[in-house]
Parts: sequence; structure tokens; C-alpha cells
Amino acid sequence: MFQKLSAIIKRKSFRVLALTLLLAFSIAGIALAETTGGNDKFTQCANGGGSGPCDWINGIVQQSNSTYTEGDAVPQRVYLFDISGGPVHTLVFKWDTTKSGSHAYDYLVSHDYSEGYVNQVELCKTPNVPSYCTSWSANQYPIPLDPNIPPAVTQQAGNFTILNGTIVGVSPYSLSGSYAGTSETSITISFTTPYTQVLIAWGGHLALSSDWSGLGSATISGAPFHQALVTIDGAAAGSQDNQVKSILSSPTAVTLSGFTGYSQAEQPAGWNLALLTLAAFLGGLTLYKLATSRLAKK
Repeated sequence: MFQKLSAIIKRKSFRVLALTLLLAFSIAGIALAETTGGNDKFTQCANGGGSGPCDWINGIVQQSNSTYTEGDAVPQRVYLFDISGGPVHTLVFKWDTTKSGSHAYDYLVSHDYSEGYVNQVELCKTPNVPSYCTSWSANQYPIPLDPNIPPAVTQQAGNFTILNGTIVGVSPYSLSGSYAGTSETSITISFTTPYTQVLIAWGGHLALSSDWSGLGSATISGAPFHQALVTIDGAAAGSQDNQVKSILSSPTAVTLSGFTGYSQAEQPAGWNLALLTLAAFLGGLTLYKLATSRLAKK
């Protein structure tokens, strides 16, 4: 009798222990998923009507969730949450530079190049990164000039930003394919950190048709173009890519009351919607952005 009772107690104790462990692992898994979005570490800013805030997604940035035109830059961020080993770490990523001769992302810039509201608080928005990264120290590293870009195109200056670490170097650009056809470019960022988590950010510049003989990012139709992670510390990053589709053309320069030749990124902040609409009517222009906060964001 005693042996049967002892066996029953042991079985019940085992079941309680098993259920306790299962519950603990489940809670840990839920917490990890809420913090990191599972394996989704690479996200980009869907900017809604154009003035933010960001909806950080790993899906496609397109007209249903964003308002980007040629000459803007789509903010990209990579959150690495399980870093170990080696004093120097590496991140390799790539982006589509051309598709069938049309230019997609022609070069890299700072993450806040056109989306000036993307500060550190915005970079640290959940659910795909921990909100406490707002307290991490930020360091920058200059984005090098791409020698593949012809002299007629001016690459705007910019920086890579890292939170919780230090970028110690970047590799030369590696171009695969030809600008005349379909091509992609990659680069390696080397960084150090005493911690297990970092966030790295930059922007992808949407090629202007005026820079590329009428073949800018708005001329790419059909399948989207990409930025993608390649390796993290030499290990394959898996299927982690951010896509962009259906970019709007850059608005034509406006002539009104002595203001001439301003591009979308250079509109005087004092212009209001009524003046822009009048200018569009008088000049026969098509304005793709009707929010003054968007037109004067830089």
C-alpha cells in the first residue's frame, strides 16, 4: 500500500514539476517574442502619411502604408540581441542598386536624412526592439563615398549610427552586376561592444530620376526592391530583408513669388498648402505630397 501511494505521489510531483517548467519556458518565450519580435531583427520605417511616426515593419513599404518619393531615404534598423565571442563583430548587408537599368537605392545616408523625426526614441520603438535602448549611448561612423557612383551624381554625406557599441570600420563597397542591368551592392560594418545587444541604423536613398537620366526609383514597377542582411559574425542571417514598392516621383520644382527651383527636400518652411496648391494649378504641376510638414521636413 505504501509503495503504491509513494508511486502516485512521485507521478503527481513529476507532473507538477513538468507543468511548472513548461509554464516557465512559455513565459520566457513570450517575453522574448515581445522584446525581439522572434527572429525579426531587421526592420524599416513605414512612415504613414509622410511625417511619421514610424511603424517599424519587416514587410513591404508601399503607398498603402507610406509616403516616400524619390530623393527621400527609408530608415533601416538592425537589432542584435544575442552577441557573444570575439572583440570585433561584423554585420554584412546588401541593397538593390538597379533593376533592369532603373536605379533603386543609389547610396546610403543617415537614418534621419529625410525623416527628421526619427531620433533615438523613435529608433527604440517596440515591439521589435527593447524600449530601454533609449538610454544606450549613441555613436556614429561616416558612410564612405561609393566609387561606383559617377561624378555627375552627388552622394549626400551621412553616418551609420550604433547604439550600445562602437563602429570601428567599414569595408569597401562590393558591387555585383552592372548598373546598366540589375545589380546589388554590399558592405561590412565592423563594431565592438561590451554588451550583448546593439542597434545599428542607416538610411537607403531612393534614387532620383533627375540624377540618373530619367531612370530613378519611381520607374521601378512590379516586384519590389530590397535591403537584406547577409551575415552576422560570419553566420548566415537567414531570410531577413526589407522591401520597397511603388515609389512616387519627385515633385517638379515650383516657381512662385520669386522662389524658384526648390526640390521636394528644399521647400521653404513658410510655404503653406494653399500656396503650393496655387503653384501647382498655375504651373500645371502634379504634387505628390500635400502635407506641408512633409514638404518642409528637411
